[in-house]
Amino acid sequence: MRFDERGYGGSERGPLSFVGQVDDAKRALGMLLVQPEVDPDRVVLIGHGEGGLRQLTLAANMPQGIVGVGLLGSPGRTYRDVFLEQAEAALAELPPELRAGATTQQQAMVDAIEGGGDVPPELEAEAQWLREMFAVRPAKLVGRLKAPMLVAQGEKDFEVDPRKDPSALRKAAAAAKVPFELRLYPDLDHLFKREPGESTPARYLEGGRHVDTSFVSDLVAWAKARTKR
Repeated sequence: MRFDERGYGGSERGPLSFVGQVDDAKRALGMLLVQPEVDPDRVVLIGHGEGGLRQLTLAANMPQGIVGVGLLGSPGRTYRDVFLEQAEAALAELPPELRAGATTQQQAMVDAIEGGGDVPPELEAEAQWLREMFAVRPAKLVGRLKAPMLVAQGEKDFEVDPRKDPSALRKAAAAAKVPFELRLYPDLDHLFKREPGESTPARYLEGGRHVDTSFVSDLVAWAKARTKR
């Protein structure tokens, strides 16, 4: 089952909220489980990017019947850390004399988001979502899992660190004794599309590129193996 998020596809617009997105996913899962063709004891949850944090949240709170959790290019550190690292990379393009001041402003903005303070107008619509995302602790969620994890990561990913985030998830899984499998794809970007050069936001908008078929085959094979009796 796959559903459109709020404001996309066939779904109506709604408040931008991570907690609300988790509630939507929980209702979708509940609807899936009562379908006559679905075995509620053999369910796999798969999420891409920050969607992986939603799946972790679901799996940690509804462990019964979940036989696998697949995280595709998902953060293993707090989203606050990921957000600040992305901002630091962007600020690196500034002249050195402007960088220190911009870094201080960036930190103040993150503190304001966490504390519910005033944020720049361009971030007002996302402030609640970011604040709720900052509160998510992936390692704690992994520690409550009962099902094996698959972490797939494109090494051309610039949104999630291909080393730091899978490593954090592996460490959390080891501490909780959760079966863990990591699959790295050297030439794939955050969208799991082949990237011969440098991955950039502009490349996302270019046509002619498709999700890598080898990655899809690996993911399907893993899911089938988890649901086989």
